[in-house]
Amino acid sequence: MDTLKRWFCLVVLVWCHLSPLLAHKDFVMHGEDIMAVLGFENDTKLFNRSKDTRNNKSWVKFISSDMIDSKEFHIQLEKDYPGLSIQSPRRHRLLFHWAFDAEPWNTEFERIFKEYCEIQDLNIETNLRVVKDKLASEQRKRNRLILEETRKVFGFAEGGKQGRVYTHFFAAMAYNIHILGDYTTDNTVLDGLYGFDKLVDRIVDELRRLDYTRSKEVVRGITWINNQKIDVQIKADRMMEYLKKAVPPFIRSACNGSVKRLVEGKGYRFATY
Repeated sequence: MDTLKRWFCLVVLVWCHLSPLLAHKDFVMHGEDIMAVLGFENDTKLFNRSKDTRNNKSWVKFISSDMIDSKEFHIQLEKDYPGLSIQSPRRHRLLFHWAFDAEPWNTEFERIFKEYCEIQDLNIETNLRVVKDKLASEQRKRNRLILEETRKVFGFAEGGKQGRVYTHFFAAMAYNIHILGDYTTDNTVLDGLYGFDKLVDRIVDELRRLDYTRSKEVVRGITWINNQKIDVQIKADRMMEYLKKAVPPFIRSACNGSVKRLVEGKGYRFATY
């Protein structure tokens, strides 16, 4: 048993160092991570690298750029609360950089907003309640758009397992892999990011929800990496590289191959290398 455990740990470590690290300067870098973790071959409907973002209608760009990194809501909040500064490159992750469908809030934004209220002589509790309602409403809208776009792109049915599980899986994994990418060592600002352990838990939940039995081996590797006593950004690097190796074969075999058949029936292809 000890020999088997040592062998498993060795395999995980090798997987973690097979690929070079990528910077996360824009949605293209996040998109490459998402496509690799989900195991898709190149397809411009799923992921278009064009930086003409106005005309780029690909699924990954929509989630990564329009739903996560867009600053439109930040700008609106700054109009609602003159003097509140949250759209700068160092602060844009204060909003919508939580896990998919998680509580739309974080302690760093709360700290900044409370300081703003004190400076502006505003009632803190009342304004906290108002801004939380604004964020919750925006989160519901974005979740709905993400799920609708994901279902449409993959051609999943609205109801049943396709609607409840398959659509949610691909939407949540794409979203959460973007957040994981914001933790890796090429990033210098982590303020506002969803807690790393909680993010990992969300990824595990999605894998188990799709296929509990077949996810067990992947989850063991995730847990092993997450339990390492190392810097969180190095841990994120290793986690990302492991997911790129372990998740694609899991998806291809999940639900007795029904996920693969449905996705390929839509014209997409899974890489097998």
